[in-house]
Amino acid sequence: VELAIFRLKTGEIRIIENECPQGGGKLSDGIVCDRFVFSPIHDYKINLDDGRVDSPDSGQLRVYSAEVDRLSGMLVVLVEESVEAIKHPSLETVKPQRIEWAS
Repeated sequence: VELAIFRLKTGEIRIIENECPQGGGKLSDGIVCDRFVFSPIHDYKINLDDGRVDSPDSGQLRVYSAEVDRLSGMLVVLVEESVEAIKHPSLETVKPQRIEWAS
């Protein structure tokens, strides 16, 4: 999965899947305004907090939690694996992983 990482004016970090829900465009090439990113090809307005595409369009992208480790300055992203949960929605099998990037 390719991720798009954005730092908002407030200093908050937002991470979201890097592909437009309509396909073909990378959100990292889009324009960020407030808490939204506008896809570069279809101009979808996507909420960076929850990954929802605003009306009149529709869609949902996966968002990821992240924080900056104060000691190392590295960005830590929580990635969940939920293959079994997708196959069987009643199962709660989420395996957290840590991915680190230097800032």
